Amino acid sequence: MIRVPPGRAGQVWIRRRLETARRGIDILSRKQRLLAVERERREPQAAAARAAWIDACARAELWCVRALRIGHHHQIAMVAAHLGAPATITVDWHNVMAVSIPESARCQFADLALASASGGSSATDRAVDALADAVEKAAAHATVQRALANIDAELLQTRRRLRLLEHRRLPQLERALRASRERLEQSEREDTLRLRWARRG
Repeated sequence: MIRVPPGRAGQVWIRRRLETARRGIDILSRKQRLLAVERERREPQAAAARAAWIDACARAELWCVRALRIGHHHQIAMVAAHLGAPATITVDWHNVMAVSIPESARCQFADLALASASGGSSATDRAVDALADAVEKAAAHATVQRALANIDAELLQTRRRLRLLEHRRLPQLERALRASRERLEQSEREDTLRLRWARRG
């Protein structure tokens, strides 16, 4: 139930809110379209990133197994000690219709050439490179997955707001405007009748 001020001021009041509601519907419809396009653009990226990550993990596992067969079971720990610092990942973000979405991830590693100083085999060096590649592919996959999750969450909220405006708020305001117009017309008819009676009297 919408409380409307009486008279012509009430109609002005409702029309302003109708204009705001229609403008909100336009903005939300545009936002929904843009987010849907962005999601569609990223879906194949997600599939490709997942496939690349799985492939990189398989290669890393293969080279780690080879390195451990040739070396000894402390080989990985020794390599990690020589590298001296963990990998870091930096995520670049951008906005789509005020939605924060990760665009890309950059991995930084310690000097991987230091792995050779651990005294491992060439298989160990290949394992280190393969593990670094797997980390990069994992970061790329996580980035696009997070982007899709953020887009999906915002799409859900946008659709809810749009439905609320289109199917509830706008019809309520339109009904209120019709009712206000009918009341005003009825009041004007009554005023006209009273004036006629006053003249006759």
